[in-house]
Amino acid sequence: MADLPAWLASFVALLLFSALLSTADTELYKAKLQKWIEEQKNVHSHQVEMFRAVISAGQNALRSAFLMNGGGAVAVLAFIGNLANNDPQRIPSLAPSLTVFVSGVLLVAVASGATYLSQWFYAHLPKWGSYTGHAFNILAIVFAIASYCAFAWGIHDAYTVFASYGRPA
Repeated sequence: MADLPAWLASFVALLLFSALLSTADTELYKAKLQKWIEEQKNVHSHQVEMFRAVISAGQNALRSAFLMNGGGAVAVLAFIGNLANNDPQRIPSLAPSLTVFVSGVLLVAVASGATYLSQWFYAHLPKWGSYTGHAFNILAIVFAIASYCAFAWGIHDAYTVFASYGRPA
């Protein structure tokens, strides 16, 4: 409850002046107070659900980035394995795209760690932890976006190499 001091002040006022109020006035005041309490519960419940939705969306974004970059790295490795038997001199041409995909996996791992640290600072250090938690939250977002960019770059590099395979070496 964000306005707990105001509620307590209202409650104390109710106790002090209850002798002066008529029964109808007291019941009206109690009804208004109960309505306010229920509204605050509703607001709090909504905030909690929105927070859960944001956390879930962030987790899904990190999983997607991990799967995309990890899948890209595995696909390039599988292709390199095939080239090792058939055309080994072309293997070095795939190293840049593999490096970019693996870097994307590292970026998403760092983003996951920054997410954990962000929540830890928010929960355990209320005085300055909010600022530090916010900084780690931004860091996690930046690393996640960088991971998506690494995936796009890795795709571009791999496509360039694959397109060159149609031409004579």
